[in-house]
Amino acid sequence: FQYSGLHGSPSAALLEVLDPEQNNSFTDHYLNLPFDLSKVLFIATANDLSKIEGPLADRLEIIEMTGYSTNEKMDIAERHLIPLEDYTRESGVRQLERMVAATCRFVALRIAESAKDENDFDSMMSSELPLVVSAENCRKILGKERFTALDLVEQMGRFRLGTCFGMAWTPFGGELMVIEANRCIGKGKTVMTGKLGDVLRESVDVARTWIRANATRLQADNLEDADLHVHLPSGAVGKDGPSAGCALVGGIKEKVLGAHRAGIRRVILPLANRKDAEHIDKSIKAEMDIQFSSDIDDLLEKIMEKENRASNMLSKL
Repeated sequence: FQYSGLHGSPSAALLEVLDPEQNNSFTDHYLNLPFDLSKVLFIATANDLSKIEGPLADRLEIIEMTGYSTNEKMDIAERHLIPLEDYTRESGVRQLERMVAATCRFVALRIAESAKDENDFDSMMSSELPLVVSAENCRKILGKERFTALDLVEQMGRFRLGTCFGMAWTPFGGELMVIEANRCIGKGKTVMTGKLGDVLRESVDVARTWIRANATRLQADNLEDADLHVHLPSGAVGKDGPSAGCALVGGIKEKVLGAHRAGIRRVILPLANRKDAEHIDKSIKAEMDIQFSSDIDDLLEKIMEKENRASNMLSKL
């Protein structure tokens, strides 16, 4: 929407079309004819609201459509498509529909080719109706799975000191990211790697400042003689946003769905997001322990098993 030049600017055209002071006499420069668009209801869609220019967004009534959970996708597939896993991981069902269509075309082709000779039916599946397409059939039809079950809990084993999980929002849905921190002998510097943006870097600075301000209570000694290295894996992927804290954040439903898909069954959300958690699918909430935290002290009490565990972890970090 932000480009312009020889082909014009879609954003500028939409601004004129949606402006009630101008759209009653909108003129198309190609046909050079006026149009009265004052009584037209325009419906626009976008995958990422952040890329819509501010003046244009102010003229729109924003209705956010969140992504589907796995159970919701299964229900949609059973009613309108066919359930498939391991080949799609988008918020909606567009790619799922493509995979279903590819499977149906393959089966239809095999039926057409063997219509004259029942004994010549593809050995991949039974010739009896209804036809059953197994997981092995899907591999032969669609190829190797594009996405494997991502269970970070099993991959990483027990919770390790200096490692935690963070929930992230992307235009394609929620994801789980690993945050690693390590302490080494140094001069009190903070090293941040993983292609972090400015806002996320400031969150790390705030966290270290809070530890320094509460060093006595946390029994965190020798902070000035140690460097802190914070790393977020997948270094080629940029990461930024204000979600690395205890304050109000957005995309709660997508983030929880992403954590659930990755194998997490206990999440702690900001207390200010309690109402947002009500929109999470009931089947997902039934499988998860969703807790809320009002501040850092409350958060530490929830994630640590014993009293003074925070100070013990900081001393070993």
